[in-house]
Amino acid sequence: MTFCKRIEINLVNRNFALFFIGALTLLAISTTTAVGQQSSDWAKRMFKEFSHDFGTVVRGEEAVHRFEIENVYQEDMRIQSVTSSCGCADVSISKNVLKTWEKGEVVVRFVTKNFAGHRKARITVVFAQPFPATVYLDISGNIRTDTVIEPGSVNFGTLVDPTHSSRTIQISRYGNPAWRIMDVKSTYPHVSVALKETARTSNYVSYQLTASLKETAPKGYLQNELIVIASDRPGDARNQISVPVPLMANITQPLHISPAVLPIVGESASEKVIIKADEAFRILDVTCSDHSFRAKAKKEPAKVHIVQIEYAALEDSPTGEVELTFVTDNPNQPQVKLKAIIQRTK
Repeated sequence: MTFCKRIEINLVNRNFALFFIGALTLLAISTTTAVGQQSSDWAKRMFKEFSHDFGTVVRGEEAVHRFEIENVYQEDMRIQSVTSSCGCADVSISKNVLKTWEKGEVVVRFVTKNFAGHRKARITVVFAQPFPATVYLDISGNIRTDTVIEPGSVNFGTLVDPTHSSRTIQISRYGNPAWRIMDVKSTYPHVSVALKETARTSNYVSYQLTASLKETAPKGYLQNELIVIASDRPGDARNQISVPVPLMANITQPLHISPAVLPIVGESASEKVIIKADEAFRILDVTCSDHSFRAKAKKEPAKVHIVQIEYAALEDSPTGEVELTFVTDNPNQPQVKLKAIIQRTK
């Protein structure tokens, strides 16, 4: 009897041990799953969106979308890798490491030259710091092969002077001889567009689009777009399509002048004007329609020039705005102009 009781007790202990081990295993699995979900949740909080539909695009079009990331944490955030499940999406990141409140971008380029039809891709963003995590982004779009843009954007590159700067692209349509470009629109007021039909056959239509920057184009980086309005059935607004064409330029200013405006109050004044550049240059001359101005500048090449401007009003000296022109030997910007506003007291 005693022996049987011991066996019964041992069996009970063994069953309890197995139950205890099983419970611990389930708890460990649940905990691991919860931690995995939490590790992804912290990274997701840095994104505003997780999907993008490019809609219908044409072959050759430069379709780009940027998923913004903002580090909302005190610790530095580091992205380990960004990959795409499909070659139809080319992905990159603007910054690998983001400080607190610093922003970055996952840049997705829809590859329209080598693919056709409806395409979709999943972008995998892997984080290494402050904790391992993975965030998934989804993109999709429909690539039309009957319409082709070459090149896919109007890119002026880096310019010093936008005057007389123009770029030409070709827009073609296959399979519909009635197809026409109805209009080209842009929200950027400093560009003009010329459109010319170059071919029309029973199976092919082609246009040449030339975009030119105006003299009024401001300095800085330009990122806008031209909207090409086309129709398979001219006269039927329901058959019109809008094709965006990226418009890009970087208009630089090698010479920087300060102040931006020179105030002159009274019958005489003495002011300093600072002109600087990244490379050494010389000031060859300073001209003005108002002979009341005199300028003193050193002749030696330098990256920074301090020009002494002397003003002594003459009897026929005007009031209001006049323009001073600084002539330099800088090959990228031979001249820089400065507006002077004169307020005479007599």
